[in-house]
This record gives sequence, structure tokens and C-alpha cells, in this order.
Amino acid sequence: MPCLFRDRNRPLEADSARMFIVHTLLVWARALNLPRLSDYGLTEADIPALVANSCGSSMKTNPLELSDAEIAGVIRGSLQA
Repeated sequence: MPCLFRDRNRPLEADSARMFIVHTLLVWARALNLPRLSDYGLTEADIPALVANSCGSSMKTNPLELSDAEIAGVIRGSLQA
């Protein structure tokens, strides 16, 4: 697996590091054959309920405050990934 550092003294730029992490997680998910939300029968029509149910106590410790639209985007991506 590639390193997050180009060399010992030059880390990747923030955007490159984020894309590296996203790519790595997708590779791991495929390698581990993790099911997608759609594999559980969830569809686009389920997104509003999923968003509403995702904003409970688990979000209190989330370091980022996500809008409903952002949460819906993550879920939508999980359906299609």
C-alpha cells in the first residue's frame, strides 16, 4: 500500500491525502466483500428515513456537524458504491 508521504519530509497535500484514504477504504471494502446498503434491500426511497434516524445520540460525538443533505449524499454514495 502506498504511503501518505511522498518522502520522509513531504506529506501529501490535504486533498490528496483525503482522496488516498477514500480510495483505500473502497479497496478494503471490496477486498473484504463488505455488503452495500443496496444489498440489504435499501433504495433511494429509504434515504429520508435513514437520514432522520442517523441524527440521534451517535452524532453528539461526531467531530463534524453534517447537514441532512451531506448525510443523504453519504448514504446515496453507499447505495451506489
